Amino acid sequence: MPSTAVAIIGLACRFPGAASPDEYWRLVRDGRETTQSIDIKTEFDANFFALSPREAAAMDPRQRLALELAWELFEDAFLLPETVRGEQVAVHLGAMNDDYALLTLRDASRNLDHHSFAGTSRSMIANRISYAFGLCGPSMTVDSGQSSSLIAVHLACESLRSHAAPLAIAGGIHLNLADETAMMETEFGATSPSGHTYAFDGRADGYVRSEGGGLVLLKPLRAAIEDGDRVHAVIRGSAIGNAGSSSSGLTVPSVSGQHDVIRQALSNAGLDRGQVDYVEAHGTGTEVGDPIEAHALGEVFAGRRGDPVAIGSVKTNIGHTGAAAGIAGLIKTVLAVENAAIPPSLNHDSAEIDLGALGLRVNTTLTSWPVVDHPRRAGVSAFGMGGTNAHVILEQAGGGDEVGCGRGGGDRGSVAWVVSGRSGQALVNQAARLGEWVGQRPELGVADVGWSLVSTRSVFEHRAVVVGGDRGQLVDGLAEVAAGRPGAGVVVGRAGAVGKTVFVFPGQGSQWLGMGRELYGRFSVFAGVFDEVVAELDRYLRVPLREVMWGGDAALLQSTEFAQPALFAVEVALAGLLREWGVVADFVVGHSVGEIVAAQVAGVLSLGDAARVVAARGRLMAGLPVGGVMVAVAAGVDEVEPLLGAGVDIAAVNASDSVVISGEEEAVGVVVDGLVGRGRRVHRLAVSHAFHSGLMEPMLEEFSRVVADVSVGSARIGLVSNVTGQLAGSGYGDGSYWVEHVRKPVRFADGVAAVESLGAQVFIEVGPAAGLTVSGAVLVKDRPEVDCVLAAVGQLFTQGVEVNWESVLGGGRRVELPTYGFARQRFWLGDSGSDIPDRPRVTAPEQLQQLAPPERHRTLVELVRLHAAVVLGHPSGHDIDPELRFQDLGFDSLTGVELRNRLKLHPDLARLPLSRTLIFDYPTPSALAEHLGELLSHNDSGESPDDKIWSLLRTIPVDELRRTGLLDKLLVLAGQPEESPQDPAVSDDVIDSLSPDALITLALNTKDENEAL
Repeated sequence: MPSTAVAIIGLACRFPGAASPDEYWRLVRDGRETTQSIDIKTEFDANFFALSPREAAAMDPRQRLALELAWELFEDAFLLPETVRGEQVAVHLGAMNDDYALLTLRDASRNLDHHSFAGTSRSMIANRISYAFGLCGPSMTVDSGQSSSLIAVHLACESLRSHAAPLAIAGGIHLNLADETAMMETEFGATSPSGHTYAFDGRADGYVRSEGGGLVLLKPLRAAIEDGDRVHAVIRGSAIGNAGSSSSGLTVPSVSGQHDVIRQALSNAGLDRGQVDYVEAHGTGTEVGDPIEAHALGEVFAGRRGDPVAIGSVKTNIGHTGAAAGIAGLIKTVLAVENAAIPPSLNHDSAEIDLGALGLRVNTTLTSWPVVDHPRRAGVSAFGMGGTNAHVILEQAGGGDEVGCGRGGGDRGSVAWVVSGRSGQALVNQAARLGEWVGQRPELGVADVGWSLVSTRSVFEHRAVVVGGDRGQLVDGLAEVAAGRPGAGVVVGRAGAVGKTVFVFPGQGSQWLGMGRELYGRFSVFAGVFDEVVAELDRYLRVPLREVMWGGDAALLQSTEFAQPALFAVEVALAGLLREWGVVADFVVGHSVGEIVAAQVAGVLSLGDAARVVAARGRLMAGLPVGGVMVAVAAGVDEVEPLLGAGVDIAAVNASDSVVISGEEEAVGVVVDGLVGRGRRVHRLAVSHAFHSGLMEPMLEEFSRVVADVSVGSARIGLVSNVTGQLAGSGYGDGSYWVEHVRKPVRFADGVAAVESLGAQVFIEVGPAAGLTVSGAVLVKDRPEVDCVLAAVGQLFTQGVEVNWESVLGGGRRVELPTYGFARQRFWLGDSGSDIPDRPRVTAPEQLQQLAPPERHRTLVELVRLHAAVVLGHPSGHDIDPELRFQDLGFDSLTGVELRNRLKLHPDLARLPLSRTLIFDYPTPSALAEHLGELLSHNDSGESPDDKIWSLLRTIPVDELRRTGLLDKLLVLAGQPEESPQDPAVSDDVIDSLSPDALITLALNTKDENEAL
């Protein structure tokens, strides 16, 4: 294999009857013929590519198709598009004709806007890919007529060989949009009246107009092998050339021009004519072209040893796809080499020329690839109407039959399938496509599908996680997502700007026999941490903890002596597992004994000291006389406290309407009776002792002695104290603290409020469910533990918490998956895209000034959304997400100015200093609305900001303006380059010559100087 060999590591295509390479292979393999129009010419997922409806409608559909194909190309290559942003990736794309520009200009008064020039420029087809994906390598649209796309492939290979880029996208797109172009081709006399392509057949009567697009992702073979890429096939060599001057005419093919380029490609590949098994011919089915091509091939292959060379033409399947004809033939041949089969060339009965004498035969049936003593090889030709020709030599990839890499997933029990989309509809599409894909491929392992979803697919804000133990469960879960009715094992959400994350560690009463055993058997990280914790605890326990937790004596585990150490072991191990999966807490909060877990996880207590505190605490509490009760009450502390008598204490304040009382049974009963009489709900807890009450005092002296020498470290993360209900400060965590902790009430509600005030939004119970949060728990009794923990991290993920899913799933093989489920809408010239009147009004004049700040902000958000919808061409302000960046909504600098100008039409906003860079300074509709609200608040005096600047400038001496640099700026704005000599203040004529906009611009650009003055 020459060092210049190029690997094809990705494929994407859209041809008649085939929306993907897989469908395309089935079409040609099965010998089907179709030239139906591609049905997505008018449809596009503009939101996915952050394009406004207005811009999408102005864009040539070839640009739109190029974007979608490029995304699918990266997905086919198992490459995350975001990883190549900013890299030197080349883009070479073949295209001819400009039908959409012609359609635009048919009714220019209706169709033209500022997006039209770029939207209809042929050069922008390739550039659109480079811009959207952030690719910095060579980027060009190639037009050599019908050979354009194969010329583009050759040029892309040259970019790789010359080290201009390490990766290249190549191919072509051709769409038939204007009747005028069809008329010209018919008048030219080359189109088929029969509607069939008779390549190399006596019935040849012209080509059949068709359309489509295809792309390949190219990489130097050596680099592809080193990087472990899946290689579809190898481009061993290629060549391009022109026939030069011909007496037959500009548009007539040349035998010499064609055989010269084929010979050159063979030479560049280091091969001779006997080492090629098949040729995908240009094969247009024209009376002039096919005989010339046959003789050119004959001059290369006639007289070689062995059987005649098989030839065929994909144009017999899908017609002539114009500038995309070469890539159509190339992708067909790549798939044939990959599948070791040569598809039939259709509509061939007999030829007027003796193909056998030329060393050729048309392959008319599906044929296994010939058994040869070399890798499977094929040539692909494409010839342009003006004589620019291309030929590419393809070769089978060494060991390229294997798609997967890494170890197989095997049967691991429950797994998670993660799907996401840039919109809710796209998420539905993704789930439906994946369910159908897996349902049709029983050979796919569920673990491998899960692994491929998280390792080869990008993540978007609309998310779903489906958890299940077998294919049926998972496919059913996908169906629920697709139907919009999530059930058990399915989590759906939209990730936003998530706040800080809190791990909540439950206390005693939430434990059950066998907890943690399934996790121990599945996750090595959990097992490792659990073993370490248990080893420390067992030093202080009379029965090994593992025997208690996973034995058959439930009563023993319910004993405080073992319940508290068991909870500690499971919760510390769970925290370690979550940390391994990339889920990191900003704050930790424990409930009662759970706080010891929090202190250990935060680094305040070493594992050894924490184990000693927990074991002593449980043992000493268990040694107290039995008796005493704890009752949960659905009432606030202010209502409960006045009812307490001797022998009853507040044990915990869990929420504003949830209190636990604890103490002697008779005394607690009196309080409970009173609360029940008031209609309050009560629930007696299943505990052996009255924790956090006076009944704990007999253990405190001994406990104090045991924990007296506990060492205290600094907290690595925010840690909340049950005793104070606030973040732990200096002196936290020593022996005396844990003694006090036993007796004082658990101020859990205050702790939650404290972290919420610091930005906490996501709470997760890291332990057996105790109902402490509404967000859910990592473990739930009577549910499979692996399912629970996967669903729990899935819940976090759908909220926007980062999760390292590759670590969660632990590896597998890459397998083929369906490409992105674009949520397409119609975009075409003349479609208004909006039913909004030109100047919408949200509030009456001056009403904004009178609104209270919260209502004003809501109104301003709706105002911005509505005007943004008008500017972008959306039918409603509801289509504008107020938290998305303007650039992600499809705004650019020009539409940003248009939005600014529309906002100034509102009477209350007309005199506000709104800069032309408004959408960049305040990057979301919500942020802009907040800024507008602040300006309105500062403008309540009635004097407009430009009036204030005007007045200020009249009072500032020239020396002060000169010292701060403001004078030069004023004079430039006024168009007076020379400084006025000795004016005591800025003259009225200078001020009067400045427009309000100029003054506002000056103020915005010289904010620091103004503040100094």
